[in-house]
Amino acid sequence: MKKSIIFLMWLITFSQVHATIITVDNNYPRIGNFPNLQEAHDAASSGDTLLVFPSSAHYQAITLEKKLFIIGAGSELIGNTKITFLTGSLVFGPDSDGSVVSSFSSAYGSLVVDINASNIVLKRVHLKNLIVHENSCNVLITGCNVSYFQGIQMKLIEILPGSNVLITNNIIRGTYPNSGGIYQGIVISNSNVLVKNNIIQTTTSSWGGYCIQYSNSNVMVANNILLHGNMTIEEPCAYNNNIGIGINNSYTNLPSCGTSNITGNNSIDDIFIDYENGNYHLKEGSCAIGNGEGGTDIGIYGGEMPYLDGGYPELPTIYFLDVPLTGSQQGGLPITIKAKTNN
Repeated sequence: MKKSIIFLMWLITFSQVHATIITVDNNYPRIGNFPNLQEAHDAASSGDTLLVFPSSAHYQAITLEKKLFIIGAGSELIGNTKITFLTGSLVFGPDSDGSVVSSFSSAYGSLVVDINASNIVLKRVHLKNLIVHENSCNVLITGCNVSYFQGIQMKLIEILPGSNVLITNNIIRGTYPNSGGIYQGIVISNSNVLVKNNIIQTTTSSWGGYCIQYSNSNVMVANNILLHGNMTIEEPCAYNNNIGIGINNSYTNLPSCGTSNITGNNSIDDIFIDYENGNYHLKEGSCAIGNGEGGTDIGIYGGEMPYLDGGYPELPTIYFLDVPLTGSQQGGLPITIKAKTNN
């Protein structure tokens, strides 16, 4: 098995948002073009963008049968922000090569993702679990929260043979230790996969859980924070610059091979500000700061595609708007707008 993994450049970016922009709005009264994703999908042409309005009501996920850019308003409630909820099964069909889905939330494990296409980007989406089918090339999974806690057996991310996948800067969490479920974090078969800058928590190794499980694959695992679970070990060693953390006297079985891994009984409270309540930022003095490959931080906020709290899309956001009630013929109506990017 070759040590190096060659991934094609991820050329699918939101700079490709072009062609027709179609709006989807399930609010009442509706101001968007269509009330649901299926009608918008059917009306769209390949390469179009679907902008999905925020709403307290969930949108039903669909099967993509063409290349589309589907963009929600955000995936995490922060303050008074509004986000877009998606439920059901989101399927990337064989004719959806080149599609991008970004910035959707999902409550109570209500979204699953099924990828059966190439050149796919899944970004800043909350979901229950996902599967990448055979021969799906250049799949990017980044900035996502893949979590489920209902005490059953589940593979949170499964990569089937012949695929080429980058899994970076995601939160991947199964059940809490000894709560009745057996969770596998990332399961890989006969594929090329780079796993980088993630947080992965699965069932304890004594219960049969795996953070990383692979066979006959070309895998690299770097800059991750790993809690509980076993690790597959094949030569050459795939693990570099990872941290293993123990909780409740159960420790991640991080291999001693590789380079610059931080093993032992590392305290979760010494690494994160407040892990159990979802604050994954690194605590001052954390051993994850600066100890990743190339001097980057280990965990979801390090590397080239850091996790974005809120999961907002890579589109400009207006955060300040001042519109006076009156103007003048000479001076017009002075409007102040402040916007920011969410890259």
